[in-house]
Amino acid sequence: MTDLPSSHTQGAEPHTSRATSYDVARLAGVSQSAVSRAFRVGGSISKATRDKVEKAARALGYSPSHIARSLITHRTRMVGVAMTDTTARNTTDVLRYLSDSIQSSGSRMLLCTVPTDHEAAAGVSDLLAFQVDGIISSAALPVEVLAAANRQRVPVVLFNRAPSGMLASSVACDHAAGMEELVAHLADGILGRTVILAGPEGAPVSEQRSGGAR
Repeated sequence: MTDLPSSHTQGAEPHTSRATSYDVARLAGVSQSAVSRAFRVGGSISKATRDKVEKAARALGYSPSHIARSLITHRTRMVGVAMTDTTARNTTDVLRYLSDSIQSSGSRMLLCTVPTDHEAAAGVSDLLAFQVDGIISSAALPVEVLAAANRQRVPVVLFNRAPSGMLASSVACDHAAGMEELVAHLADGILGRTVILAGPEGAPVSEQRSGGAR
């Protein structure tokens, strides 16, 4: 009996490379552009051809690559979200609502959590390296990081943080004015001494509220 070559011996590792659009096209007997159109919303393709492509894709376990498509469209369909640990732990609803809104727009959220606002610059730089389509940050960002995002034409929206110049949009309360009005209201009332419990030292929102109270 002749021994089989080592590559065909029993127990050899299975072939685990992912199927490509070329593999699908070859099995379905169509062009690669037909495969691309079959998986693109609104793509011009006949039902018979689409059925052949989908059947071949199922047989090969193929799914379209968003990374490959992003090279053509120049969009990754990812929105970066930078969030401090404090916000992520104590305001979980914000994360859920952001995720729901981003997904409803057809994109996906890429989350980056950082210990404090001071470490946010490195986290957002990582998000930019992934070529996200936009960034939402619940951490304060230095002007240098906002300028880098602006050069890459990546819009930035600061959540609950004041903007640095005109390089980012902001959705936030006026924390200082709000606390100033609250303390003034208490001072006009029948209350005596008032105690202010401040947040973490160095936290932008805490500093703005404490400043308004003082």
